[in-house]
Amino acid sequence: MRIAEGKGHTPCTSGPYHYVRHPGYLGAILFDSATPLMLNSVWAFIPAVLTIYASVIRTSLEDKVLQNRLRGYKNYAQQIRYRLLPRIW
Repeated sequence: MRIAEGKGHTPCTSGPYHYVRHPGYLGAILFDSATPLMLNSVWAFIPAVLTIYASVIRTSLEDKVLQNRLRGYKNYAQQIRYRLLPRIW
């Protein structure tokens, strides 16, 4: 992740970012959750769970970096409390 400090980056607050702070990761988690079902494979749950776990860890780490380095993100994080799941987390 890179933050171009000299380019005036600010948090996006419209669209899906109005509901969760990391909607891209939410989409990836939904896809990873559905893949074993689409493949009809119990074994496919192993990589799905691992990638979901990695996504959750990454959002946590990314959120910390953004709060420390991106101007306006702390304010945004206070307004949009949920990282991945609306009304849950």
